[in-house]
Amino acid sequence: MDLMNDSAELNTSSVDSTEVQRVNAEKYLVPIVFGLIFFLGAIGNGSLMFIVCRYKSMRNLPNTFIFNLALGDLLVLAFTVPFTSTVFTLDSWPYGEFVCKASEFAKDTSVSVSVFTLTALSFDRYNVIVKPVQSYVTGPKMKQFIVISLAVIWLTSLGLALPAAIFSHLVDERRQIFSNSSTDEVIDDTSDVHSGSNQTQQNETFVIMFRYCYPFPGKFDIMSVHSRSVILGRFLIQYLIPLVIIGTFYTITARNLLRSTLNIDGQAIMTTSSSRLNRPQQQSTTASSASNFNSNKESRRKVAVMVQSFVALFFISFLPMHVFFMWLHFDADSLKNYNHFWHSLKIVGFVFAYANSCVNPVALYFISTNFRKHFDQLLFSCCQDRKPIQTVDETEKPRPRNERKDEINPLNECCTQHGSNPLTSSSEQTPSVKQTNSTQIESEVS
Repeated sequence: MDLMNDSAELNTSSVDSTEVQRVNAEKYLVPIVFGLIFFLGAIGNGSLMFIVCRYKSMRNLPNTFIFNLALGDLLVLAFTVPFTSTVFTLDSWPYGEFVCKASEFAKDTSVSVSVFTLTALSFDRYNVIVKPVQSYVTGPKMKQFIVISLAVIWLTSLGLALPAAIFSHLVDERRQIFSNSSTDEVIDDTSDVHSGSNQTQQNETFVIMFRYCYPFPGKFDIMSVHSRSVILGRFLIQYLIPLVIIGTFYTITARNLLRSTLNIDGQAIMTTSSSRLNRPQQQSTTASSASNFNSNKESRRKVAVMVQSFVALFFISFLPMHVFFMWLHFDADSLKNYNHFWHSLKIVGFVFAYANSCVNPVALYFISTNFRKHFDQLLFSCCQDRKPIQTVDETEKPRPRNERKDEINPLNECCTQHGSNPLTSSSEQTPSVKQTNSTQIESEVS
């Protein structure tokens, strides 16, 4: 997504006054949109990172990946949006070669970090929901797993971005522009329209020097083997392969959630029926069990919505940009066929790709109850009474024994159900570790 300057040479042969007005409007409108994306993304991702750092209850494995995703999104916003906005506003690269190399390197790194973190997050969701017993780790092993995962993500991203830092350089180009004063028509010197001595004499000639940051070695050549290899590699590594992996994990996860939801409904019906054979004092336990079943069902639904939302946002955000660059570098007539449609698709592609860096906090706000409470307290504290936030992972304050003696322990409740239920087989009398861990994991996003 860092090939903004590839289109610096894409010009139509003739541009009338209406086209000039459209270009001028684009120079102001696109930077405004990018500025809005930068503002919203900085607030959303910055707040998300602050919440994870500030509240100990929010520090778990999935939230660590979400923190890293927010960090990658901030890097995209910081090292991509300002420079792309400059290219749209100015006709020439106003910075030096060091900034050119640094910006291309930072942009490639941040995009890879975001994509790989999203893939790791989908793998984590797959493990804790589909295989909760095998993947359940705590303490030093959990910290070691987090450190190794983040190190692999960042080292791989830095390695993939290294060629951009090596080969990116400034390209200077002189271009002749012919202006017809009688028709307000501007003609590029690469066009055949001005061929002929009579027409050339009627036009005013301008020589303009263009400078742009080019991420490939050598002169501008979108059909070179190197540029095509890089574009194809980015499409595969930063889009298609992660999309297939994410889609596979989330499809299996969603199917598992749907199947387990049906199992919960069946268990609730069985428990309700069998409770009629139990003693009256156990009816309160049965009611609490039914409530837990409903809570688990809602948690599973939220997880399914979250993973489906991430897949949809990832696919929609990056698809237009990759379609544009694949067409630009692999269609032999792309320079000749570059028109308003492809120009608009280029702009839409960049806007959508950058917008992906600010929509993830919005998605979490509407899906996760814990994040929403912390966001509200952080961003709207001036309009609310400051109250301590109770999250799923927070420990409740000790209460007197007489207030806790009738409280139902979920683990004891599980044992009571399996031990006293005459319809339950002896093999089911041991509490299900998978169900307990699954419930704990699901509560992280509730």
